[in-house]
Amino acid sequence: MYDIAITDGLCFIDRGFIQANIGIEGNKIAYVGRKEIKGEVEINAYDKLVLPGLFNAHTHVAMTLLRGYAEDLPLNEWLKKIWDAERKLTTKDIYWGSMLGILEMIKTGTTAFCDHYFLMDGVAEAVKESGIRAVLCYGMMDRGDREKGERLLKESRKFIEKWDGESGIIRTILGPHSIYMCSPEFLIKVKE
Repeated sequence: MYDIAITDGLCFIDRGFIQANIGIEGNKIAYVGRKEIKGEVEINAYDKLVLPGLFNAHTHVAMTLLRGYAEDLPLNEWLKKIWDAERKLTTKDIYWGSMLGILEMIKTGTTAFCDHYFLMDGVAEAVKESGIRAVLCYGMMDRGDREKGERLLKESRKFIEKWDGESGIIRTILGPHSIYMCSPEFLIKVKE
């Protein structure tokens, strides 16, 4: 008996589709095949396609709050307008924007994501509360300002110490923004 038994779903296996049953134990797929199975929870997936969870590899999840704002602008104009709006956001705003984005991801089959933003405690709290898995990084851009770069690295390391491994669902990494927002010297420091 499995924790969860998904029965009679259409699965893609070995270059083809088959009707299959899927047994899940804890958070792991333990069986995929045609034999009859039972579970504590049973889901009939007849006429449904069954896929593993999706991973969104590039998000700024709290930006759901800015959806539709500054549309159709060239990149540099868009960045200026967005960054002006982002300066007004609080950690609580980031939390609620993240919860909205996480809800949308879960609803559409995403079970893990990688996020790069600021005020990342808000994102991490939303991840912890929702149970979705995430790789999180505090967005860093020094723009050639050495002191700012040092401060951002320190903040990032504090975030990593606080959240890495939390609840078995959060992993943290260093997250320099881009080569056009980070000096070569800063990128070397991040690498070290």
